[in-house]
Amino acid sequence: NTILKRAGIETAIGSLADEARDHYQAYFKFIKTGKPLVVAKYAMTLDGKIATRSGDSKWVTGEKSRAIVHLIRSQMDAIITAPGTVRSDNPKLTARDAAGIPLSRQPLRVVVDSRGRTPKEATLFSEPGNTLVVTGSEEASVRYHGMGEFVETVVLGDSSGKVDLEKLM
Repeated sequence: NTILKRAGIETAIGSLADEARDHYQAYFKFIKTGKPLVVAKYAMTLDGKIATRSGDSKWVTGEKSRAIVHLIRSQMDAIITAPGTVRSDNPKLTARDAAGIPLSRQPLRVVVDSRGRTPKEATLFSEPGNTLVVTGSEEASVRYHGMGEFVETVVLGDSSGKVDLEKLM
């Protein structure tokens, strides 16, 4: 700052500090803890439900909310889901524009599936970008071998065979 002032360049310290802190929060968390910043996203009705009585959870929100979700997705490194969500909703888990066209940059899709229950026919396996299936055992992992160059598996099981989320992070 002093060098700039001596050179006749006007400087301001602290302007937009809050915005800068927000922008770099993932970096700051990683530097302090060695772990990523995790953002939880879910849709909920006014009465606190995430699905209808029939179990339908599609379109709990409106177009504006979905557009915001795709903007947030486009800024994330990864999206994590579980096999139950994949089986019930068959999501794409891609970042898309307002017309529904996938963006050029896609977050890594991560399916945390201890026992290998995610259907191999799930839509997310054929969408643009990469998918990582994290299993709790080699036996569960084998199910997804040979699905193509954009689907990888990793075994991160704890002593009970469940995915160790601490290791995943």
